[in-house]
Amino acid sequence: MLMESSPVSASLESSRPAVLDANQPPAADKPSNAAAAANVTERKDDEESDEAETQTDYEESARQEAAIRSILDQQSIIQFRQYAQEQHPKEPEKQKELIAQMQEQYFQYYIENVQHSQGIHQQRQIEQLIDLQKAARAEAAANGKELSPEDEDAIAEPIPLPLIPASLWTRKDIVEFKKEILSMQRECCIKVGSLASATLRVPTHEEGTSIFWEFATDSYDIGFGLFFEWSLSPPESITMTISESSDEEDEYEDNEEEGSEAPPRPRQRSADDGSVNGDVEGGGRDLGGPPTDELIPIYRRDSHLEVYCGSHQYPGCGVYIFKFDNSFSLWRSKWLYYRVYYGK
Repeated sequence: MLMESSPVSASLESSRPAVLDANQPPAADKPSNAAAAANVTERKDDEESDEAETQTDYEESARQEAAIRSILDQQSIIQFRQYAQEQHPKEPEKQKELIAQMQEQYFQYYIENVQHSQGIHQQRQIEQLIDLQKAARAEAAANGKELSPEDEDAIAEPIPLPLIPASLWTRKDIVEFKKEILSMQRECCIKVGSLASATLRVPTHEEGTSIFWEFATDSYDIGFGLFFEWSLSPPESITMTISESSDEEDEYEDNEEEGSEAPPRPRQRSADDGSVNGDVEGGGRDLGGPPTDELIPIYRRDSHLEVYCGSHQYPGCGVYIFKFDNSFSLWRSKWLYYRVYYGK
């Protein structure tokens, strides 16, 4: 922090005449008016720089908020508009007010859910890092060795990494993508029946730092969501299971026309038991077992029009759970083409 200086006091000279001694070295020059003015100018420049930086941060925050609101509005506008029309038929102004109110509530709900998930994530990561510390010390003791000072420093303070949101994007080359899957990875093309869900479990790789995925479908859309299950000893194999979900029939409307699904609701995670409201394996039931974080809520995706892609930085050791949900469809099966790989 810069200390405030006074240009007035800096320019004052003593009123008494100075007695010069030939044997005495000359006194250091006192600050001149020009130097004092330069200090003031420098301080003003620093203040302006801080203000510009603050303004830049504010603008970046506003852009991020606008982007989040835009995405949430796109996901919910059809459902909210339909609900508003039912509540206020032939009253477009009241419909707009109700839609705006629901969108604001949805945004606040989303932000609270993200903040809650970040807190849970950091707690789980600290617990996992502490367990790794204990395991390292126990292994050293079992081998009759002592940890070196460097090793002790490396595991002394568990510092959780920030929860990195998953990145999502789409590609237009859906025809080429499906042809490539059929020709080179035919086992990655599966049929998800009506009222059924496919669950792909992919453990973190010891040499990887992130995970990538791509998927598409034939003719019709499908629900998609991603979860992370915390585990210090994840299995080594990748598994795909398809479960019948007739007990989920009430969760979604059967009509597959655009806008027919129920309003999207982000699934929250319980801080008490680590469960997810909205079971990864079976729809609306709570997920027991290891603590699980929701990375991407389950929404219907137009994967029959574009290739849906994404990536996520490893938060720790565990298993990624990909949910492909067709439980909203009473009659139609979906052919799913997918590919998952890790990055270093």
